[in-house]
Amino acid sequence: MENRVLKFLGIFCLFLAAFLLNVSWGYYQDNLREFEAINQHIESPEEHFETGVPHASRKYVALAALSGFAGIVLLVMGRNPRPRA
Repeated sequence: MENRVLKFLGIFCLFLAAFLLNVSWGYYQDNLREFEAINQHIESPEEHFETGVPHASRKYVALAALSGFAGIVLLVMGRNPRPRA
């Protein structure tokens, strides 16, 4: 592939990683709000629920890490000049 195509794909992968991290953060914040609402309705202090990281957030963070790694690799490959055969 040409260097400019590799650079474009690398930048696309990095934007995809940023988008996936944003989606993951949204799932985490929604989960946090739900647990806070539940804990407000519980009167006993011993029965409060602890928040955790939703499974969907974990998946999106893993996909974002993979996409970010691919983006960096593609940018490095696009930066190095390739000898023409």
